[in-house]
Amino acid sequence: HQGGNVFSVNNSESVKRYNLLYKMALTELPISDDGGHLYDYQWQGDKKRTIDDSIVIPPMTQEIMSNGYILGVITVALLDDIGYIVDYSQAMPYLP
Repeated sequence: HQGGNVFSVNNSESVKRYNLLYKMALTELPISDDGGHLYDYQWQGDKKRTIDDSIVIPPMTQEIMSNGYILGVITVALLDDIGYIVDYSQAMPYLP
């Protein structure tokens, strides 16, 4: 991976939906693990904030963070990846 901490499972639905939404080709989902909220949406160890071909990694703040009532499709997909039964039709639509 590019550096920093990532979420990675085989055939990850959250990575597929992140890539579809942001028109990316990542193999792992970038997340923050600094002990606080996930507001730092960038790779923890990659200060360049880009992937190999200089494409900037888009923010995930609007998607990965929820207010307790509304979940975006990437958050729902992440729950799916870790074994929860989810209903994608209930995810809040979001366009970056």
